[in-house]
Amino acid sequence: AGLGPADVTFAIEEGPAAGFVSAATEPISAAGGHRFVVGAGTLPGEYHVVAHLVSDGSLVARARFRVTAHWPDDDTGPAVVLTGKQEVFARGFWGGGPTGPQNINRVPAPELWRVLVVLVNVKDRAFPDALGPAQTTWKDMVVGGRSMKTFYEEASGYDATLGPATPLGTTMDIVSGAVLGPVRAEVGWGDAFEPMTQGSTWGGWKPKTTFWQECATAVCARLQDDGIAETLLRQTDAVVFVVRTASDEGVTIGDKAFPAKYVWPQASGATFWWKTPFSTSFIRKPAVFMPDILPLSIPAAPFAFDEALSHELGHTLGLEDLYNRGGFPAEISVREASDLDHMSSNGSWPYFSLPNKMRLGWIDPAWIETFDFGQNPNGRAVTLHASEALTRTGPPPGRRAGIEVRIRDGWNYYFEYRRTQMGQIGDQSLAATAGNSQIVVGTDVNPDGAALPARPPILLLAVDADGEGPVLDAANEDYEETDITNPTRLHDFRLIFDQIDLADPNAAQVRVEYVRAHRPELQISPAPGRGNWKSPDIDLLGPLGDNRVAKGLRHTIVARVHNRGSLAADNVKVSLAWLPFTTSPGGWTNLADPPRQTVAAGATVTFQTEWDIPAGLKINDIEVEHFCVKASIEAFVDPLDPSHNEIVISNNWAQSNFNTTGVSHGSPSERRWTGLSMTNQLDTAAIYLTVPEQDSDHFRAYVGQAWLRLGAGETKMVEVAYESLAGDPEHGAAFDLAFREHQFEQPARLAFTSFLMPPGEPGCAAPVVQWGAELHLRPGQRTWIEDFRREGEIVRGQVYGSEDGVPQTVGRGRVNVVFWTDQRPERQLTAEAAVEPSGRFTVLIPQEMMAVIDQEPVSGEALYLGTIVWAPCRSGPWPLT
Repeated sequence: AGLGPADVTFAIEEGPAAGFVSAATEPISAAGGHRFVVGAGTLPGEYHVVAHLVSDGSLVARARFRVTAHWPDDDTGPAVVLTGKQEVFARGFWGGGPTGPQNINRVPAPELWRVLVVLVNVKDRAFPDALGPAQTTWKDMVVGGRSMKTFYEEASGYDATLGPATPLGTTMDIVSGAVLGPVRAEVGWGDAFEPMTQGSTWGGWKPKTTFWQECATAVCARLQDDGIAETLLRQTDAVVFVVRTASDEGVTIGDKAFPAKYVWPQASGATFWWKTPFSTSFIRKPAVFMPDILPLSIPAAPFAFDEALSHELGHTLGLEDLYNRGGFPAEISVREASDLDHMSSNGSWPYFSLPNKMRLGWIDPAWIETFDFGQNPNGRAVTLHASEALTRTGPPPGRRAGIEVRIRDGWNYYFEYRRTQMGQIGDQSLAATAGNSQIVVGTDVNPDGAALPARPPILLLAVDADGEGPVLDAANEDYEETDITNPTRLHDFRLIFDQIDLADPNAAQVRVEYVRAHRPELQISPAPGRGNWKSPDIDLLGPLGDNRVAKGLRHTIVARVHNRGSLAADNVKVSLAWLPFTTSPGGWTNLADPPRQTVAAGATVTFQTEWDIPAGLKINDIEVEHFCVKASIEAFVDPLDPSHNEIVISNNWAQSNFNTTGVSHGSPSERRWTGLSMTNQLDTAAIYLTVPEQDSDHFRAYVGQAWLRLGAGETKMVEVAYESLAGDPEHGAAFDLAFREHQFEQPARLAFTSFLMPPGEPGCAAPVVQWGAELHLRPGQRTWIEDFRREGEIVRGQVYGSEDGVPQTVGRGRVNVVFWTDQRPERQLTAEAAVEPSGRFTVLIPQEMMAVIDQEPVSGEALYLGTIVWAPCRSGPWPLT
């Protein structure tokens, strides 16, 4: 009784592998209590939290908790914690710079991708004692003749004989040279899986959200018992769980019919671990589920095992599904890449399309012929070399692997020549699926970063006016881009398939012809996505600094609009809106439109509007601390000449979910809680995952629910928090060293990304990125402001800080003081001053405020902006009259 947080230390009795008690502090609750956060490790078992007196080390209390491998709630996931670095999207994203080919090496595939294959039993049915046939089958699947190794070597042009200066392509190997297992997951089929679709006897099952981690934990425990966990997991790039099929027919439970018990192939990820005598290491790895066999009574195989596994391994390399999950409109669905890209195919086993090969780093930029008609309005002839015949040394002299036509920065068309090569695995069905075994095909790549994209990043180009393109399978056919083909194009052009080279059928001769369009083309850059959720064209200016939120005060939103066209756009309208920090957007709150402006051809113009950020806002009883901003440009219409109307409108909006914030510490850190808004815009219930990632080893992040099942149109808040590791018993020393060495001059990046688990859609059901929110965290020693008061025409104050709990004056940095009258609090004026070496600051009150300060109440607030050492702080509002 009578003890405070500083009088007691907490720990997990069994050590850090079993969990931790956060050293971070929070404000005292309204009831007068202190909240402590306990994080459990991934190892199942019983553990104990212990509390000792700081004064003499005596035991005050001991409490037991249990960690289980299975989470019983399918609708609401457990709270999760991330300590240290984890980059879900470390493998890159789409895009590139303004010059040269884009999308090159954005998701670089390594020269060797090492696959750990593990057989998995659930309670319903086990693998037979004689494991030899299953082990041989799955080893051959990875490294046999017609295998993952062969397919990826062919797709990438792998050549191990080249020198170190040339990328070799990508090959695959099986970790340890053998298939491991079986390991046993101590759950029944219904606890591990749910049907892909109800009412389909042969539709298969998909893993529940928890089962990925349950399998990973079972594998790690088995490897740890065998003494090989660290060795094998350090060698592993991706894990394939081969689950024993548990029934040969559909099953009936009560009065309900369910599919036959086999898992449908799909990819996601899980956290793996290993222990040494000194520590436990955790690492997230991509993972794949495959069935060992199909049910014996299934009338027809719904997929080929080798093709399905190679598709799922494409996910582990960072590639997205390209087929329609049911959310694309009809005009998009007919443009699926289908049998011309492995990530869109089911049954014909094609290779990857040119953009995906570029993205994986298998195409050198010198092999691509680029056309940017905005920079050079000229066409030319190009000889394309068959994609399937490319080697690591590139196409023969005078040929190209493909053509890139720039539509705008980040949006490109690609053309390539595809030709079936005898003896290879991929692209053997071109004649049946594309109409000819040798074709020129055009694709449209536009990963626009939208919250709910109406298209996959790679599509076939639309069918043109004469119906010949985008798949050209005969000489003299063409693809012609016009306003009939694509009403959102900026430049008209044609690509003519002249002929196959008579001397070498692996060479196709094409011509590109250009027709100028004279129009404005307004753009604002969206957030790139994949962990980067800030638009480079949207900023927030406020009294706490750029892109920092000071709730309750007035800010300015800045949106930069570019005109990439050849004609000025007059009277341009930009609309701005906001909503709470979100990973799956719902309803927006509109702001006043900025004044209309003219945007000259080739110019960039800044639009601004003021935004009074609410002082307090709660959703589901969770206080909102960060916000999102959206800018939309109205399509330009020339009232005098319709031919000048803007035609590219898909790049006329951008959303920015971004905020820079300070995380103060006085040993230990503060813990800051906020919420993420999440809305299900589907017409059916669906599960949304919230996955944290960060690029620093010196922070910890919390997510209140790892997943939520949302009803159609439902919105919920997910509570999240973050803290630095200052004062942490295990990690504090490393944090202190990094802080002293000024390693945080560039803030740490923390992002939360929402993944949709497709509800009953066809295909592999891999999680789909919806949207995300991003924070930049800058640690600093705790500060506060005292003695803030008015003295005549000035205000003064004193900045203090705490270093290791010892108060001292802070003699560096700047302070902004915001003034307002109590009758018109929305009208705010800001003045600034430097902090003196004594820690004092003196700010001159603006004359406009001095003119009324004796007639009506005036208030003010001082905001210290912080430095690389000292955290920012606020005085809170104070009356100045």
